[in-house]
Amino acid sequence: MSKFDFMFVILMAWIGVHSTSYSAEMTVDLKSNYCSSTSIILSGQILKGDAKIFDTLVDKLNTYVKRTYGECHMPPTVILNSPGGSVEESLAIGQQIRNARLGTMVPYNGQCYSSCVFVLAAGIDRNVHGSVGIHRPYSSDIERGKSVEDIRSARTVMLNRIASYIEAMDVSKFLMDAMISIPPEELKILNDSELQAFRLIGEDSSYEEYRVNLSAKLFNLPTAEYRRKSAVAWRKCVNYSEPNVCVNGEILGIQLSESQARWTRLQKCNNTTKNESSQDECFVKYMVRGDK
Repeated sequence: MSKFDFMFVILMAWIGVHSTSYSAEMTVDLKSNYCSSTSIILSGQILKGDAKIFDTLVDKLNTYVKRTYGECHMPPTVILNSPGGSVEESLAIGQQIRNARLGTMVPYNGQCYSSCVFVLAAGIDRNVHGSVGIHRPYSSDIERGKSVEDIRSARTVMLNRIASYIEAMDVSKFLMDAMISIPPEELKILNDSELQAFRLIGEDSSYEEYRVNLSAKLFNLPTAEYRRKSAVAWRKCVNYSEPNVCVNGEILGIQLSESQARWTRLQKCNNTTKNESSQDECFVKYMVRGDK
């Protein structure tokens, strides 16, 4: 039996999913306003066959999200708490995450060690609040009688595949060097600076451009101008109790009181729909134009 515990976190209705080799539990929140609040929780050791199971859950998640929200600007998230396991399965799960444009997160008190790091790397938006640990990838099941040359050849194939995967996920190629330097029986916990340097936290660069361009269009600004105004606004508003209200006001060049009034009208509009495309229309109408 797989040691994955998967869960759709959405709130409201409990749904049980069972198979002869695996059981999972999902929770659905039909009152959520943003599809970014949906998630799959992945916990436990990653074993052979788990990629296939994960794929079926992604299909269920995508079906739910598309039916309920339409287009998603903020991605659903895969929440990780795993000691690792099969390299092949982890790479396959990671590819499914990237294909589905999901985010990844290690929660507070969570861990993502060994091959789990490949899953973390796949997120188009990566967040780490727990601990991430690396060591050298290795084969856990070498057939009796295999020569050193055969093992070296198989190892070369595996490392080349990992290197290609890391490049495709827009993660630093130096992550591979750092992994190889740590013996399999040891574990190096990455600090914040290392997570940043290896690009295991933050947005995938292509997704970041997609998100920024979308926001610039909502404000009817050229992308470069939006980036400049947004950066200045966030530095100014970082300690404000409602930073989004402050940032929007700074970008639009309106008084804070007016931005708060527009924000209140925007929230009322958002509460009438769960479709993010419709919420974009709410944003333009009530925040950007300031309709009443």
